[in-house]
Amino acid sequence: MIPYNPQGLTPEEVAASRAAHGENIITPQRDDSAWRLLAEKFRDPIIIVLLVAAALSLAMAFMEGNFTETIGILCAILLATCVGFLFEWDAMRRFRRLNRVNDEQPVKVRRGGVMREIPRREVVVGDLVSLEAGETVPADGELVEAVSLQMDESTLTGEPETAKYVDEELFDPEATYPSNRLLRGTTVRDGYGRMVVTAVGDATEAGRVTEQATVQSGEQTPLHRQLTRLSRQIGKVGIALSVLIFVILIGKAFLVEGLADAPWPHVVRIVLNCFMVSVAMIVMAVPEGLPMSITLSLALSMRRMLKTNNLVRKMHACETMGAVTVICTDKTGTLTEATPEVTRVIAFGDWSRCEVLRLSACLEEHFPHPVARAVVRAAEARNLKHREKHSEVEYIVAHGIASSLEGKRVVIGSEHFVVEDEGVLIEEEKRERISRETEGLSPLYLAVDGELVGVIGIEDPIKPNVPTVLPKVSPPTTTHSRNLYFVEALRPVSVALLAPGSVVTATRCPSSDVVVP
Repeated sequence: MIPYNPQGLTPEEVAASRAAHGENIITPQRDDSAWRLLAEKFRDPIIIVLLVAAALSLAMAFMEGNFTETIGILCAILLATCVGFLFEWDAMRRFRRLNRVNDEQPVKVRRGGVMREIPRREVVVGDLVSLEAGETVPADGELVEAVSLQMDESTLTGEPETAKYVDEELFDPEATYPSNRLLRGTTVRDGYGRMVVTAVGDATEAGRVTEQATVQSGEQTPLHRQLTRLSRQIGKVGIALSVLIFVILIGKAFLVEGLADAPWPHVVRIVLNCFMVSVAMIVMAVPEGLPMSITLSLALSMRRMLKTNNLVRKMHACETMGAVTVICTDKTGTLTEATPEVTRVIAFGDWSRCEVLRLSACLEEHFPHPVARAVVRAAEARNLKHREKHSEVEYIVAHGIASSLEGKRVVIGSEHFVVEDEGVLIEEEKRERISRETEGLSPLYLAVDGELVGVIGIEDPIKPNVPTVLPKVSPPTTTHSRNLYFVEALRPVSVALLAPGSVVTATRCPSSDVVVP
C-alpha cells in the first residue's frame, strides 16, 4: 500500500505539490481564433472554385455593366462560409463552458486533519480524497481504503462495473488496471473508498487519452475528398470547354465571317466578345448552390445531435460519422446489461446438472470476474452447498481455471482453453447438443481428468434500447468466450465486438470533436 498521512496534507505540502506537479486541469485543445476559423471556410475546394468564378464574373461585369451574376455568386460564398463559421463558433463556446464547469466540481479531501470540499482543479498529488456512490474520481490515485467499492470505468476501459480492493489477494488478474487504482473521470457505482492522488491533470490516464484525441491526423474526410475531386473535374472540364468554344468562335469569325479583312479595332472587339462568352461558360459550370446545401445539411446534423446530448465541435465530424461502415464496440456493459446469469446447465455421463453447477461454483468463487459471480449466484439460488475438496486454484488469464480434485485435474473455461490447450476430446454428438442448447449463449466448459462432464450457458441480457438503435441483430457466434455480433442497420453498417488482443485498423474521427453523454 502507498504510504500516506491519515491527516492529509498540510498547506505547505499542498503548495509544494502544486509547484512540482501542477494543477489538476487537463490542457484543453487550443481553440482557433474567430478570424482563423472563418478563413478555414474559404479553403473548401468548391469555395475556391466559386471565388475564381466570382473574379471572372466581376471582370465581365465591368465590361458589360451587369453585376447580377457576380452578386449572386458572392452571396452564395458568404452564406456557405458564415453559416458554417457561426455553428462551429457556437459549439466551441459550449466546449469551453463545459470544461470550466467540470473543473469546478466539488471534491472531498482531508487536509490538516480536517475534511473539506475543494474544486476539482485544486486537487494535488498526495491529497487524501474520499469517494462515495455517485461521485466522479477527480484524479488518478491509489486506494488506501475500500468498502464494497464498485466502479464504472466505461469512459476509459468500457467496463461498467469493476470491483476495487486494497488487499492484493483479491485483485482481478484480468482487469485492465490494478484493482487498487482509481482513474480520473470514472464513477463510483456503489460503496465507499479513500485514495491517495498519484497523478493530476495531463499526467492522468484521461489526460493522455485527451492528448491523443486532439492530435490532428490531417486525413481528409470522404466528403472533402469527393468535393476536391469534383472541383478539379469542374476546373478541367470548364477550361477545356471554354478553350474549345473560344477556338470555335474565333475560327468562325475568321473563316466564315471574314474577320481577317476587318479593321483591327473591330477585330479586338470580336476577339474580346468571344473570350467573354468562353469565360461565361466556366462561370455557368460552377454549382453556386452546392456549398450552401452541404453546409446547411451538416449544420442541421449538428443541431440534431445536440438535441440528443451529443455536442459536436467541428461539422466535418458529423460527415465522418455518417460515412462509417464498421463500428467496433465492446459488448459487456455497452450492448448488454453487464449482469451475466446462468440460463442453461448441460451434464454428460454420470454427472448431474446439480453436480456440474456445484463443482463449477466451487472453482469460480475464488475470483471476482462477473462470469464467476454469475456461476456462484446460480449455485446459491439452487441451495447447492459444497466443501473445499480441490487443491489450490490456478487462474489462467482470458482462458479459465485449473485445479485438482482427488488427484484428478479439473479445468473450467472457454472451448479454446479446455479443448485446444487441455486436450479434452468432445464427441460429435456432444458438440451438436452443445451447439443446439447454447445457441446465443456464452458456453463455459467443465472437464474432469480429461473428460468433458458439463457445459454452463451464460447469458448477458441485451439493454432494452439496443434493438431500437440497432434494428437487426443476427444470431451471435462465439469466439474465445466473447460474443461477436454482426449488426445491419438502416445502411450497411457492421458492428464487431472484439476479444482482448484484437487488432483493428480504422479511419480516425478525432474524439475531441464530439462530446457524448
